[in-house]
Amino acid sequence: MGYAASSPNKQSKQERCSLCGRVFNNAEDLNAHKQLDHSEHSHEPAGVS
Repeated sequence: MGYAASSPNKQSKQERCSLCGRVFNNAEDLNAHKQLDHSEHSHEPAGVS
């Protein structure tokens, strides 16, 4: 008999970005994404502050 690849005891709560809808495996990855991709200065040209 075969078993599923993932353990049934392991929780796989996915986190979704409320700004763009992208899905992450954990809150730490979501927070890093928000800081990098949705920060106030992330889309400004280099040298602009």
